[in-house]
Amino acid sequence: MLRFVVRTIALACLAAALMIGVVDGTRALGSERLEMTSLGTLALLAFPRSVPLMEPALAGRGLGWLWDPVLIHVFLLPAAVVFFVLSALLLVLARTRQT
Repeated sequence: MLRFVVRTIALACLAAALMIGVVDGTRALGSERLEMTSLGTLALLAFPRSVPLMEPALAGRGLGWLWDPVLIHVFLLPAAVVFFVLSALLLVLARTRQT
């Protein structure tokens, strides 16, 4: 049952990666330069109220060091690549073991 759930999440991540890749490719054809959607831009579109509050919330809990070196670099990663790698990792974890 758990393997089914992990595979479903992996395929959803793969579908998201493909959709974001198509949008980025279409945008690249229209503007004649490659601009990939970052994970931060996607997070801001999905959660417009929560994302701006992350930095003050982390700083208030004494985790300000987590925001600057870690989360800023994660938010700058291309969303399509992140979803594709996450999908690949989940599919590897959910594969059937052959003895």
